[in-house]
Amino acid sequence: MDTFSSLKYLGAALSAAYGFYATVTDFRVESDGKKRLSRKGSGGLAFLSLSTIISLAGDAGKDLNAQKKELADRAFLNEEFSAQLGRRSR
Repeated sequence: MDTFSSLKYLGAALSAAYGFYATVTDFRVESDGKKRLSRKGSGGLAFLSLSTIISLAGDAGKDLNAQKKELADRAFLNEEFSAQLGRRSR
């Protein structure tokens, strides 16, 4: 497994773990008769954002690697094709 796939799965696992934790935890506190997000809630949103960024970075890296490989394969095939055409025209 490459590094980018590992990042993708790590981000997904962290998001899932936080999702389970958030399901059983109340992140609101009441002050002045209004409910607002607690410090834990703000930290949780930051954690969720970070895990999402990690997962997206893994996807982007994997896509870029695939694109680079495809371009390299095309260049190789173009060179091979040109070489074969050159041999036939002689």
